[in-house]
Amino acid sequence: SVEHQVYGSRLYNVIGNIMYHTIEIEAIKEWMFGNLLKKYANKEFFISTDPLTAMIIPRRYIQSENCAIVHIERDAVEFANSIFKLSRKKNASYIAHNFIPFWQPYLWPLENMMSGSILKKYAVISERKNEYFKNAYSECGSFQSIEFVDLFEGETVKKLINDWFKTDIDISTERLQVKSNVT
Repeated sequence: SVEHQVYGSRLYNVIGNIMYHTIEIEAIKEWMFGNLLKKYANKEFFISTDPLTAMIIPRRYIQSENCAIVHIERDAVEFANSIFKLSRKKNASYIAHNFIPFWQPYLWPLENMMSGSILKKYAVISERKNEYFKNAYSECGSFQSIEFVDLFEGETVKKLINDWFKTDIDISTERLQVKSNVT
């Protein structure tokens, strides 16, 4: 199964960011990730594209030869602009980015609304999260980091899926252009 927004991901995002700032507790990650797997991993494979769960992958999954992690790295300024627009466009994002502590690391409640330099702050958050992902997940034997701008160009997605699952699928260019959060 392929899932973009998984049940519980908003809560898992906040807990993951709290652990990022304090101490990572594997038992908590195991419990949260285990809940995701129970709910969604009922097929031959499970692909999560939900960025809100990126901070909670337990070490034993990272180290497993049955796991592949693809980190999609976006330009920090583009990320900042996208998040800023999203936080103004959707009510749920507005609430999350302005009123929920630890929604993003290093972001204080109301800072999104009140700071004149919020775009710079989001760019720094992007850089720090990208660094975290590379450090945390580079021990995964099938870890890859891909630039966001390259993701939908050419055969990148098809090649990743075909190489990992040892299958030959055909993904149309039109299908790859479908985006769930356009900002």
